[in-house]
Amino acid sequence: MKIKSPFLIQLPRELERMIYSFLTLKELKKANVCIEIFHEIIHFKYPKISSQLSYGIYYNLSNQCFSCGNKLNDNYILNMCLPCVNIYNECYSNYPIICNNCVKPQNIKTGEQVSCICYICKKSSNHIGITSYSNNNNNI
Repeated sequence: MKIKSPFLIQLPRELERMIYSFLTLKELKKANVCIEIFHEIIHFKYPKISSQLSYGIYYNLSNQCFSCGNKLNDNYILNMCLPCVNIYNECYSNYPIICNNCVKPQNIKTGEQVSCICYICKKSSNHIGITSYSNNNNNI
């Protein structure tokens, strides 16, 4: 005989989104929320955020490239675009981090700063090459 538990109820998506909206983005990621729910919550909390930004934030929180979603290695690029960072910082206070494959020119060296066109807003931007020696340490 199976016992039905009142705790195994499937909540409506809208209610689930409202409950999750009280958490910070890092807490949401720790709760293993899938990317679709994360995207919905971002748009619920911050309606001005574009889909590209919400998916990019999810990827960066997962130690993945903001643009393509591939796992970041120890060498990556910090996109320091002022028009984008004003929108991006509304919900997440970090610069977008992207892999070397998603930037032009490619192979920006550590510490090198390159003026280029932002792939998000298509305006003038600066990319800085970063090498992180603690990037793979999940205990931080």
